[in-house]
Amino acid sequence: MGKSAYPMPTRLEYLTGVYGECCRPGVAAKILGVSPGTISAMTRDGRLKTACGGKKVDMHSIAAYMDAPAQADFKARLAKRKGGKLPQFYVL
Repeated sequence: MGKSAYPMPTRLEYLTGVYGECCRPGVAAKILGVSPGTISAMTRDGRLKTACGGKKVDMHSIAAYMDAPAQADFKARLAKRKGGKLPQFYVL
């Protein structure tokens, strides 16, 4: 079999094609399979970025979180424990 005429889109290309560049927290919650309250917590601690003055969630940050959720969760927990400062060296 040769190359496909239609290559598979990346996660970011798919999400932005379906939902646009940003979405409401309720939609972001459905995409990630969590509650809207969890989305609020994730934007507060920096795991997700907001758009439109904080009213919507940036789709690029959702795609990045889906690619590496463990690393994003680890950095958020570490920043919370250390008072917002990440150590110079750590192992992921």
